[in-house]
Amino acid sequence: MASVYSHLQTWLPAHGLTVELLGDSPIRRQVKQHGELMAQARSLRSWMSSCAAGAEVLPEIEVAGLLRQAALVYGESSDEKLAAMIAIAASAPAGDLVEIGALMGRTALVLLYLARRYQIGPLLTVDPWQAVHAIHHDSPANIGRLVDEWDYELLAEAFFVNLAPWSGNDHAHLRMPSVQAFAVYSDGLPIATRESVVVPFSRRIAILHVDGNHDHAAVKQDCELWVSRLLPGGWLILDDYQWAHGDGPRRVGNELLEACSQRIERAFVCGKAMFIKLGAEPAGEG
Repeated sequence: MASVYSHLQTWLPAHGLTVELLGDSPIRRQVKQHGELMAQARSLRSWMSSCAAGAEVLPEIEVAGLLRQAALVYGESSDEKLAAMIAIAASAPAGDLVEIGALMGRTALVLLYLARRYQIGPLLTVDPWQAVHAIHHDSPANIGRLVDEWDYELLAEAFFVNLAPWSGNDHAHLRMPSVQAFAVYSDGLPIATRESVVVPFSRRIAILHVDGNHDHAAVKQDCELWVSRLLPGGWLILDDYQWAHGDGPRRVGNELLEACSQRIERAFVCGKAMFIKLGAEPAGEG
C-alpha cells in the first residue's frame, strides 16, 4: 500500500535501520506506467494517419485507452498492429466486421470498440477453440506442441469474460471452424448473441481480420471464402504476414497482392500483419 511505503521511507531512517525498500512506491509506479502509456500512444499516433487513407484517427486519449484495455487481454498482437487497426477503421465503409481466430479476445475487443466508435456495423468472431483446428502442420514441431498446453474450454470462457464489459447486441460468436461459419454467414442464417438476440448482419464485410490457423491451405481457404464478401473500400487484415514459424500467411498475402492488383487502393505491413484496402472489381469482372 502507498501509505505503508511512504511511512517506511521516513520511519526506517528515523530509527537508524539500514533496510532498503525495493522498487518504487505504488503511486510512483502508477505515475510511471501512465506516463509510459501516453508516450507510447503519442509515438504511435504520430504515424497512424499514414495508415488511415486520409481519415482522421482517434485522439491520443482514446488510442491510449484502447492500448490499455487490450493489454489486459492475453494475445500476440503488438501495439503497432493494434494502432494500425485503429487507424484503418476510420476509413472503413459501413458493414460487418469479421474476425477469424479470436483466442482470448484482444483484437476482438479493439474491433468492437471501433465498430461502435465509427458506427461501422456489428462484429462476428469465429473460433472453434478446438485443438484439432489449432495444429500448424507446416510449422516446426515445437510450435505444433503448443496446442497441448491450452485448455480450450478455458479459452472460450476467458474470451467471453474479457468481452463481458463490452457486451451488446452488436456482437455474436460462432464456435465452429471457419468453413462452417462462412456457410452460416453467407446463407443468411440467423446468428445470435449469447443472450439469443439475433444480430442484424448485412453479410457484407467492412473489416476482415484473418488470424486463424496459419498453414498455407488454411489461410488460403479463409481468404478465398471471406474476402468474397468484402465491400469495396473494405479492409483485409492478414495476421502474421511476417512470421518466424512458417510462410502460410506471407504466401497467401503475396498471392492476393497479385490476384487483386487492380483492386488494391492501399497495402502495407505493420506489426507483422498485412493490411489491404480493396476497391471495387474492375468493370467487366466479378
